[in-house]
Amino acid sequence: MSAAPVGKSWRAHRYEVGLEKIREYAHAVGEEAPIFHHRDVASAAGFSSVPAPPVFAAVFCAPAVGAAIFDPEVGIFDPEVGIASYRFVHKAQHFDFHRPVLAGEAVTTTVRLSVAEDLDDGRALRVFESVSVDDSGAPLVSARYEGVVPPPMAAGGSRRSEPRAPLQAGPPAADPGRPGRGRASRTCGSHRIATRRSATPVRRGTSRPSISMATSPGRWPSRA
Repeated sequence: MSAAPVGKSWRAHRYEVGLEKIREYAHAVGEEAPIFHHRDVASAAGFSSVPAPPVFAAVFCAPAVGAAIFDPEVGIFDPEVGIASYRFVHKAQHFDFHRPVLAGEAVTTTVRLSVAEDLDDGRALRVFESVSVDDSGAPLVSARYEGVVPPPMAAGGSRRSEPRAPLQAGPPAADPGRPGRGRASRTCGSHRIATRRSATPVRRGTSRPSISMATSPGRWPSRA
C-alpha cells in the first residue's frame, strides 16, 4: 500500500441545520424528549432554537469524513474498481461536544488524516480527525475516527498476513444501571461522555455502541 498523505486536510463541508431534519433524526434514534422537537420547550430551557441531539453530529460530519476516506491517496478506495476494495474496519471513535448545535445555524466540518501506519502483518491503520465550527469559527464538535484496513486477499481467497495472537482485553466494568453491560467514560472539559458496549458477542466487524452524556446544568438539554 502506497504512503498515505498524513496531515492532509480535505475541502470543508458546510451543512445548514434544519428543524425538520433534527426532528426526523430524533425520531429515528428514539430521542423523544420534547426539547428536540418543540420550539417553545427549547425556548423555556434557554435555547434560541431547537437543539439537535449530540449524535446528530453523524449527519453533518459524514460528508466531510466520507470525502477523506474515499480519496484514493489514503489507500482505502480503489478507483479502478470503483468501490472501497479494502474493508475499513471501525476500531474506535471519540467525540468532544463543545456546545449544542441549534436549528437554523450552519456547521462547517474539516477533516484531516492524522495517522497512517502500515503494520507488519499487512494491515493498515488509518486515523482521521474532524473539527466542526459555526459561522464565527467557534468549535462545536471535535472527533477522531480510527480504523484498520485488512491486508489484500491472496490467491485462493486467504488474507496475505502472518498469524497473530488474539487481542487480549479484560471484562468490561459492570454498569449497575444496565445489567449485562459494561461502560467506559471519558471526561471532556465539563462534559462526561459514557460509551456502553454490549457484553453479548456480536458478529466480527459490527458494533453496537450507545452514547449518554452528563454535563453541567444549562449546557445540554435534559433527556427527561
